[in-house]
Amino acid sequence: MSTPPGRFQAGTARVAAVLFILTAGLLGIEGCAPAGPPPGSEKRRSRQGKVRVEAYLFDARLWRNGKPTSFRLEVFDAGQVVGLSGRGYVGKSVLKGRLTPDSLLCYFPQSREYLAEAVADLLTRLPCGLRVSSLDLTALLKWTPPEVALPPAVEIAVLKEEPRRKWYRLRAEGCDWELTLRYDRRRPGWRLKRFDYIDGDRIRLRLVRREYKSRAQVRPERLRVLPPPDAVQVTP
Repeated sequence: MSTPPGRFQAGTARVAAVLFILTAGLLGIEGCAPAGPPPGSEKRRSRQGKVRVEAYLFDARLWRNGKPTSFRLEVFDAGQVVGLSGRGYVGKSVLKGRLTPDSLLCYFPQSREYLAEAVADLLTRLPCGLRVSSLDLTALLKWTPPEVALPPAVEIAVLKEEPRRKWYRLRAEGCDWELTLRYDRRRPGWRLKRFDYIDGDRIRLRLVRREYKSRAQVRPERLRVLPPPDAVQVTP
């Protein structure tokens, strides 16, 4: 029996969202960010009632068992709240999510399912028994790996460091996964340009930034997620 398209796409989006958060978890432990407040951590609201955010548009591609699925992922970083919005290339919504320092909520409209998890519970699924006590879910977007306290088992390889580009590979001894992060110079600091994750077996996730706006304005609804009453809760 074939899987209904809506359920397949929701499952793909769910895997992509969880992978993004789990690998972000590798970049935050025991303080999870350099000294001083991260850029844009204050609450921002425009006169028109919109929220000022840093906005990213990623071309996303997820391979599961060799089968690729593509979609676009919008990320709206308002500091302590990050909104996620995923759409297929035909325009259909595949996910709407909200991240905070301690929780993840994602709704998948095509299958009418939602994922609601505490960050601590997600972290228990990190590969190879890695454990992270606390994290800043936005650290991955704004800080390069050497600027962030990492679990001792995680090894950072500097692949390229130039005035306007930086490129790192993260691995852990005895683990099959590999994470490659590329950054470019922005004002202020650095911003994520490309994200490649391989679990060593069946799953690969690639995000390539298409657009970035340092001072975008969005409606507050872009940072909220309200699954309908008949939506079914699922697990990663």
